[in-house]
Amino acid sequence: MLHEQYKAWLISQGIGSYGNYISRARSIERYYGDLDVQYDKDGCSSLLADFIYTDEDKAHKREPRHKIPINPTSGKDICQSYYEGTKDFASRVNKYIEFREDIQDEQLGKITTADRLIISDNADISTDNLRQPLTVTPIKPKRNVRYKGNPIGNAQNLVIRTILSNLGDESFSEKDWEETKDFFEGKCVYCGASDKEIVRDHAIPISRYKLGEHRLGNIVPACKNCNSKKGEQDYIEFCGEDEIALERINKYMASRNYIPLTSDKEKSDSIRIVLHKAHEEIRAVAEKYIELINDLFFRR
Repeated sequence: MLHEQYKAWLISQGIGSYGNYISRARSIERYYGDLDVQYDKDGCSSLLADFIYTDEDKAHKREPRHKIPINPTSGKDICQSYYEGTKDFASRVNKYIEFREDIQDEQLGKITTADRLIISDNADISTDNLRQPLTVTPIKPKRNVRYKGNPIGNAQNLVIRTILSNLGDESFSEKDWEETKDFFEGKCVYCGASDKEIVRDHAIPISRYKLGEHRLGNIVPACKNCNSKKGEQDYIEFCGEDEIALERINKYMASRNYIPLTSDKEKSDSIRIVLHKAHEEIRAVAEKYIELINDLFFRR
């Protein structure tokens, strides 16, 4: 684990309990080895597969698939402890993945090694096989880092946003957006300003970590200043102790029957695995055609 870098990154994300994240990561490493080795091997896909514990597993009183012992919490059923403990470890793995991918484009030459692996095209990602380790194939590291270049992360993030923006069958129009602004009386949902330009904000950001969607209930009016300051935080993180703003947004979500994907842990964990596959495949496609054109025209 890149301990000092990870600690600095957690602090930069506003995570005050960074010590807990590091402690959990160390616990995982005691049983599975270096997290960076796991990441360089397959993006931690096989590791995450061990940290899936479903409601069905709990109902059938199954033991977790992972190697880490979980002691039952006082007063709780042992399977409930398995369920909560396993989900906690999965969230810590996902956080380390988020860290690695955030720094990957900046430090590609230092972190990504020649034997870095990606999920292959023929990996089975059906519901029944999500907990199975995914097939991986090697790709080469990037050789030409260019100032003001167009990092592959831009394309990867756009694909993730496109996927999350088109789930389900919902349709909506400009009229719906006007009704949304009316619901909030034409004010910024966060600061209450009515004399500033209003833009559309996703209460839960559209990313493979937050799993927000571009649909009614998650689109709220915000002034440009609040929209910029909020960044990749979800509305709960950004509002903090502002219970009035939280209540307004929750009430609006309910009025639109919007249920965040993260409200179902089993579903959200499975979606993240699928999105991780899509994210890695975009890099593989780019590498494939860069190599093809280089071989055709630039390598004599």
